[in-house]
Amino acid sequence: MTLSLAGTKADDGPYLLGMIEDVTATNLAREQLERVTRMLTLALESSRTTAWEYDPLTGTISWLDRNKLRTGQDPMPATDLFSNVLSHVVADDRDRLRGYAETILADRRGVFAEFRMIARDGTIDGCWEKGELLRKTGESVPRILGVTVDVSEVKRAQFRLEQLAKRLMEAQEEERKRISRELHDDIDNEWRCWRLNWIWCGQQLDTEDELRERIEQLQASTNDLGTDLHLLSHALHSSKLKHLGLEAALRELCNRMNGKEGVLVQLNCEKATNLVAEDEALALYRVAQEALNNVFRHSAATKVTIALQYSETRVTLVISDNGLGFDLRTNPDESGW
Repeated sequence: MTLSLAGTKADDGPYLLGMIEDVTATNLAREQLERVTRMLTLALESSRTTAWEYDPLTGTISWLDRNKLRTGQDPMPATDLFSNVLSHVVADDRDRLRGYAETILADRRGVFAEFRMIARDGTIDGCWEKGELLRKTGESVPRILGVTVDVSEVKRAQFRLEQLAKRLMEAQEEERKRISRELHDDIDNEWRCWRLNWIWCGQQLDTEDELRERIEQLQASTNDLGTDLHLLSHALHSSKLKHLGLEAALRELCNRMNGKEGVLVQLNCEKATNLVAEDEALALYRVAQEALNNVFRHSAATKVTIALQYSETRVTLVISDNGLGFDLRTNPDESGW
């Protein structure tokens, strides 16, 4: 209610003029705004997110200050983007962020970017950023509205996970090496002695009777066992992988598997244009090894091709076969896969 005093002549006397306005909707809107503001503050704090607005005309960026948002002060302080914000970005990522705003203004679409910032303690924090156009009435040049998310903890956790996976692979490979050495040094030597003894026994027989035939069968079984042990030792650990490289190890793998169960195995290698780290080569070798095993077990293929392709920044391994395959459109619940 609003009241005011009216009447200027003495004989009229003073009058009170009043107006009553229903502000229920206004109060509800204010309460809703306060709730939304509170929820936004909690969301920003829990997600390590900063919301911002960039004005291309002035070159300034305004960000949503959580502390000021809590106290009801102006929550959008402005500062110069290039001198005060980009100075905290890792130098190699600054040009990318400079072109970030230009891309949004030119293409009229949202853009996602990833960059690194230098924290106050000197550590490097990883950040994700997404922005889109915000048009305001009366402005000829639209502004850019966006959010920046601190993903440094995610990046550190991802790095630790990668290191753990690398150590696990190294431990597995060391165990493979140990078993391979034992097969080669101990069991292989015992097999050779066993084989020589069977040969000697066969040579002592003068007549081709049933006993001689049995001994020859045992000799053949012994040879097959030695071949299997030799293949198992190489499958567990390829010495060529470390000393001669990925291509030599893959060629040995293909030669060993070629003709097995009537399957033709071919290797196509491009000329290497970059160096492959030892752990990367090991991972690619194990992928090829497991893929070949799956082909022999499940595909009923007659031909397998392994292609090793290089570019300046990556190595691609492609394994293809002419086997049965499966329908990607099949419902997993119906097919059992």
